[in-house]
Amino acid sequence: MPRFIGQNGDFANQVFELTGQKLTVGRTPDNDLHLPDNSVSSHHAELNIEAGDFIVTDLESTNGTRVNGEKVQTAPLRQGDIARFGNVELLYESENSASLSPLPELRIGVPLDQSVSRGRPSHFTGALASASRPQSRAKGPWPLILGAVGLLAAGGVGYALFVMVTAK
Repeated sequence: MPRFIGQNGDFANQVFELTGQKLTVGRTPDNDLHLPDNSVSSHHAELNIEAGDFIVTDLESTNGTRVNGEKVQTAPLRQGDIARFGNVELLYESENSASLSPLPELRIGVPLDQSVSRGRPSHFTGALASASRPQSRAKGPWPLILGAVGLLAAGGVGYALFVMVTAK
């Protein structure tokens, strides 16, 4: 059976079993889900069952209705969603949607900088990636020593050329 579990304030850990096809949510006692909190409108929202889960519809409440932090007019509720009526947060639990996960929202016009791969994750340790890459980096102080010798040699050649050109 679907239910809400209070997440904050006076409603923390309070369980609200959602029975029936249509339920009202609000501050006044005539609602099916009575939430006596000043941030909740007297008739805040309505819950209608569809395919075993509820759809929440805001009833033009003063402080709005949110699902997972996003302000909604109408939205389906799925296992693990946080519904917020005013300042009252309720966790939605339902065995009907426990094995279902909603499809990702279709986004048209995604900026290119969000679609470009950022490379290999730092925690990636795939065997094929490391086995197929030859080890080309030298270890120890030798690269530094060879670089210094190369710079000194180039400087010496440059100085010799300078002396030859200016001596004439």
